[in-house]
Amino acid sequence: MAKVCKSAFLAEKGLRLTRCEDDPNRAVRRIEFKVKRPGEKKWQAIAEVFLENWQRTSETYQPPPVVTIGYIEVKKALRGSGVGTVLYEQMLAEACEANAVLRSDSQRSPFAEAFWRKQERKGKATCYAGKGGTVFKVPMQELLRGLRQGEITQEQFDAMTRNLPVADEGKWPCARFVIDKPCLTGPLKGLGAPPAGDPALVRAFRKAANMSAAQIRAWAKNPTAKCASLPKRAKTGKSAIAELKQVARMKSAPPSTWSASDWTKARDLANFVGRHAAKKAPGDPCATKRVIALRNWAHQPKGCAVPTSCSRRPR
Repeated sequence: MAKVCKSAFLAEKGLRLTRCEDDPNRAVRRIEFKVKRPGEKKWQAIAEVFLENWQRTSETYQPPPVVTIGYIEVKKALRGSGVGTVLYEQMLAEACEANAVLRSDSQRSPFAEAFWRKQERKGKATCYAGKGGTVFKVPMQELLRGLRQGEITQEQFDAMTRNLPVADEGKWPCARFVIDKPCLTGPLKGLGAPPAGDPALVRAFRKAANMSAAQIRAWAKNPTAKCASLPKRAKTGKSAIAELKQVARMKSAPPSTWSASDWTKARDLANFVGRHAAKKAPGDPCATKRVIALRNWAHQPKGCAVPTSCSRRPR
């Protein structure tokens, strides 16, 4: 089967994310994410995950689905810009979609180790010691090579490597880190408020929120909307349904009148819909819960009917 790839624009970063999957029907699904600047041919960041135990073919006990990070690499030009965290959040969303746990690789660079230890301190990840993890040396070797060749200054090198953890005889204390509730974890790192007046974000918002203001208000009152919505978002303390009134107002108001909260909502909405657009929905792309979840973010998937109940639509 040919590789299936879809792309989405990451409005707050000005970057394009591409998600590729070789064969979504394999027992172990390999999914690759690439990030690059628009107009450039070469990618600046890449990540790979493997989804195991995702098929449910019987009622007997089966191990829970697991999304394992194969590797993540960010080129020097984007290191420190938050792109690595964006990729981790894409992988977290992948685990949430599959109702799976997300776990780190057993081999991690000092950069990855620092990231996971931070998630552990924040109570979002759990350390499983086992026999410990091993050190992935390539990223640090590339930085040292860049320093020797004059591609980066000593000051830049020091800034990139400051406060990185040091392995004990080539071993990390934790074999792996695990996030076992990806849907409830929330952002791994706050992205801050997006710049007001960003025309690219306005275009991304308008494309993603393709329902009219009247349709959005009517849907917010529809009991069916509650069939696929978490009680509240970690970032705002409100559910996506509760924020539909805000989206409807934004659809009717010029961006020049938007508040800081509106610009943040525009970014979150464009990125949520973009993540789904960059994914090949397993099975039925018009599955009831998928359509409801997207409509809760003011997006009506093309070619799908509006759900009238929580029941699965007939195939």
